[in-house]
Amino acid sequence: MMFFKLLKSPIIYLFLCLFTLISCKNDVNPKVHNSKEEKSKTSEKTFPQKEVKPQKRPMTQQSYKDVLLEYGKNNEEKIVEIETRFGTIRIALYEDTPLHRANFVYLVKEENYFNSTQFYRVSKGFVCQAGNSDDWFTQEHRAKIGRYRLSPEIRPNRFHKYGAVAMARGYDKNPKKLESPFEFYIVIGEVFNIPTLKLLEKEYNRLFSQEELNAYSTVG
Repeated sequence: MMFFKLLKSPIIYLFLCLFTLISCKNDVNPKVHNSKEEKSKTSEKTFPQKEVKPQKRPMTQQSYKDVLLEYGKNNEEKIVEIETRFGTIRIALYEDTPLHRANFVYLVKEENYFNSTQFYRVSKGFVCQAGNSDDWFTQEHRAKIGRYRLSPEIRPNRFHKYGAVAMARGYDKNPKKLESPFEFYIVIGEVFNIPTLKLLEKEYNRLFSQEELNAYSTVG
């Protein structure tokens, strides 16, 4: 079982740590009444009106971008803490991936979605993946949130080094490389020496940046 918390403290890199911190603040706005006015209104009773929240509609492939971008403007959290029985995982959400950040915050803050899911895939030297479950509640919850996939927000300075977090794509036909809004994975990875990385450049016909070479040869 996992429990998710949102924090607002900015950090630069994604990392895993055993750390638990949560703070809260309650704002109190007392009202002062004139005693004469109070006496004249003793027979009047007033009751606070209940706030009526607009009913949420399931997001669709056509609507999700507008919904999430607007949500992201009003919800600026950038840190998520995942509490597990093995310790706490701390994730930083980047501002330059606004759809993914807003989506993650929305699922944690509004839907409590991940609290009913599992780390169902753990592959040594590769990834650990979460956000799904065979439980009927998880499947029903997904349908209520909506049927949509996220457009990729690939950035040259964001790559799959050890500790990086990304959303899964699945194995079905997906020419636009759209990503699941529900399933995420944490990169575990392996460390390679520079000669091996140079061979991989030739094999995959791509050049690693100096930042990538440094990361892959040190942390994985």
